[in-house]
Amino acid sequence: MSSACAAALDISTSLNGSQVADLPDGALAAMATLQERCGRLESVENLPFPGCRFCEVPCYYRFDMNQASRIFGKEFRWAFLDRSTKTERLVQIARSAAAKSFSISDLRSTAGASFCFAVQQLAENELGLSMYFQHETAGHAQGPARCGNLRFYV
Repeated sequence: MSSACAAALDISTSLNGSQVADLPDGALAAMATLQERCGRLESVENLPFPGCRFCEVPCYYRFDMNQASRIFGKEFRWAFLDRSTKTERLVQIARSAAAKSFSISDLRSTAGASFCFAVQQLAENELGLSMYFQHETAGHAQGPARCGNLRFYV
């Protein structure tokens, strides 16, 4: 869930009670609209990237990691294309991207967001990867049992 949507949800749940009556009707309507829009952001009819099939919570981190790609995307893609780059470096870049939106102490969110970031980067046109290759690479990165050093999920 995007950070903005999480904040909106926190605000709306904290207003369940007598404080709600104190809000003007316009504010209540705006809050209801925001809640509805945030809910639609999380609904997924079609997965956006081939690697999303392996995600535990499709599109939960999508928008936050899309923003992080502006800062870390090029670095990840260059490292991916450099044959001398170790997989640990790719994981490090992805985790740095996730840390921009999620606390590093929240291991589940950091792992999920890191995986989401990597899946989005693998789908970038400049890499020229086939959908099959994107899918297979994400499948190998999905869990520690499936890919030794490339661990996004804990």
